[in-house]
Amino acid sequence: MNNKTLGDIFQEINNDFTEMGPTNLDELEDKVLRAMQKLGSYLMEKKIEDWNSLLYEEKQESCKVCGSKQEERQIATWVSDVTIKRYKRYCPKCKETEYPLDYMLGLQPRQRYSNMESSLMKHCV
Repeated sequence: MNNKTLGDIFQEINNDFTEMGPTNLDELEDKVLRAMQKLGSYLMEKKIEDWNSLLYEEKQESCKVCGSKQEERQIATWVSDVTIKRYKRYCPKCKETEYPLDYMLGLQPRQRYSNMESSLMKHCV
């Protein structure tokens, strides 16, 4: 996790609150919730990135179904304002596809990551 980026986020949040004048409770609560969302999104993105890297290191060279050599790609998925990069294993022979991070997180194929928004998938180059 990048401590500088985390420090920058805290500093930005602190500056927002320092510059904030007296206001109503609803506006204060909104500002606090946005700050928590920003910080939580960063922490979540970085932790999932760490897990994905660990799972990639445990890569499987051959397909469990037919034994052919697998191809690996990295997929970027956007959920709300969090970008999740995860590896996809694909067997070109039997078309078996596996997402190790999805399995570890307990997600089923094509299951939404969030109640707020469906996953959008895009191949990384």
